[in-house]
Amino acid sequence: MRDLYVSDLLTRGTSEWNRPLIESILSDLAPDIYLIKPIIYMAEDTYCWLKTKTGSCSVKSGYYAQREESTTQVTLQQAITSFNWQKFVWREMTSPKLKLFIWKLCRGALPLGTNLQGRGIITDGSCPHCTQPETALHLFFLCPFARQEWNLAPFHSVPNFATAASLHDCFAFMSTLLCLPPTGISSNLSPWILWGIWTSRNLILFENKSVTARSMVVNAVVAAREWLLAQVVNTTKSSPTQTGNETPPTNPDVIYCNTDAAWSVSRRAGLGWCFKNAAHSVYSEGSRAIDHISSPLMAEALAMREAMQEAKRTSLLNVWFRTDSQELARAINSKSYPVEIFGVLMDIELLSSSFSFVFISFIGREHNGVVDSLAKSALQNHVSTLY
Repeated sequence: MRDLYVSDLLTRGTSEWNRPLIESILSDLAPDIYLIKPIIYMAEDTYCWLKTKTGSCSVKSGYYAQREESTTQVTLQQAITSFNWQKFVWREMTSPKLKLFIWKLCRGALPLGTNLQGRGIITDGSCPHCTQPETALHLFFLCPFARQEWNLAPFHSVPNFATAASLHDCFAFMSTLLCLPPTGISSNLSPWILWGIWTSRNLILFENKSVTARSMVVNAVVAAREWLLAQVVNTTKSSPTQTGNETPPTNPDVIYCNTDAAWSVSRRAGLGWCFKNAAHSVYSEGSRAIDHISSPLMAEALAMREAMQEAKRTSLLNVWFRTDSQELARAINSKSYPVEIFGVLMDIELLSSSFSFVFISFIGREHNGVVDSLAKSALQNHVSTLY
C-alpha cells in the first residue's frame, strides 16, 4: 500500500480502473475513485491547486483555505456552496442594489451585532428592536418587528418563518410568496421587505428614529412598483442561428458534429453525438451510457471526447465539433481547464491534433435536439451493473 501508484490501479494496457483490485484494497474510496476519469492519451503530469476550479493557486484562495481549517467556517462554506445563488439572488427580478444587499446578507457580510462580535469589535450585539442577539435570522425573520412587517405585507398567505433553521430555508420559503393583484407588483416583493427591515434598523441605531412596520411595508410596495415601472423592456430578439464566437469554416468538406449529454443525480450519464455533412444529411450517429459521472460538465466533456474518438476511428479529417455547454466550449478554447475535467480536456487537446481542420464552438440547445434525444435515450435505457 505504501508504494502504490495511481497507475497500479489501472488495468494494464488500458486507461480503465481495475475495479476488482480497487474494491479489494480501497473499497471505502472506490465510489470516489470511479468518479475520476483517467486520461486516455499520454500527457505530462502537472500540479494543481484543488481549492480553485481552474487549479491555479492565488492569495485569495489560500486565505479561504486557511479559514476553512475552522469547523465553523467549514460549516458556513458548505451552506454557502449549497445555496442556489442564481435563483435566489442574481436572477431575482429586483434592483441591482438589492441583489448586492441580499448577497451580503447571505454571505454574512452585513455589520450585524453577532457578526461584529465575531470580528472582535466590542458591542453588545443585541437587536435594536428587542434584547435578543442580532443575528441575520433574528433581525430579518424572527424579531417581533420583522414578524409584524411580514404579516402586514400584501402576500397571498401570511409568511411563517418560525420553523426556519437557516437563512437559506427562509429564502426558499420567500420564493413561494405571491403578491396580491391590487398591489400591481408582478415580481417578488420580499427583497424590498428585507431592505425595509434593514433601513428601519439603521434609523434606530444612527438617527434614533423609530418607524412603524406598516409605514415600512407601504414604502416597500411603493419602491417595488416604481422600480418595475421604470424598467425598459428590451423587445429586440437575438438571432437564434449561432453565437458570436462562432466562425463558420470555409472548407466545403467539413463534417459537423454535435455532442450532448444527459446526467442524473444517480451519477449516471448518457452521451450522444451526431455527424452531418454540409447538406445537413446525417453521416453517422452514436450514443452510450456510463456510470460514475461526477457532474453534468464532466458528462458534456466525455461526450465531446467520445465524438472525437469516433471521428478519429472513421478517419474524418475536417470536423467542426459543437456542444450546447458554454462552459465546456469556453474552457476548451481558452485552454483554462477546470480541475474536475482536466484529464478529459487534455485528451481532447491531443485528439485535436489528429485532424487537418478542427473547430470547437457552442451551439444553442434549440439546434441540438437530435443529439439531446440520443443522450437522454441512452441514459433512460441504461441499467447499472455495478451499484
